[in-house]
Amino acid sequence: MFGDVRPLARQYGQLAGKDPDVARAEMLRIVKQLLPLDARTRRAGERPRPVTRAEFELAADALVRFYVSGRRSDDALLGEIEAAYAEVDAASEAMLDRMRGEAGSASAQPKQDRERHVAANRRYVEAWLRWLDHQADQSS
Repeated sequence: MFGDVRPLARQYGQLAGKDPDVARAEMLRIVKQLLPLDARTRRAGERPRPVTRAEFELAADALVRFYVSGRRSDDALLGEIEAAYAEVDAASEAMLDRMRGEAGSASAQPKQDRERHVAANRRYVEAWLRWLDHQADQSS
């Protein structure tokens, strides 16, 4: 969807002073975190409003800076974004565990897992939209 991340991971690794494997893993995580904002993907789902290309690039820049800084930030809204993404990640892991049969099986559970994932993803995108709106307010 985003093409080959190896050149970006290499540049990111040099910028952040990270091992190439760590840099690639973090770059893939950044890409994964950006997917729900990209209207071209199915993961974007329903959003209160579209994210412009400029906003998408601003979000990508913020995530790269966040990772380069060792995943620390004084930005409370960015902290909310990361907390919301942790929920998305947890919901994804729960679905994968259930699909692998590690978490048992109940007929209603897959539907509940999907609903939990959709709700977490919605909260994540809404957190990004708040952050983007705040950035726009700051530059006005």
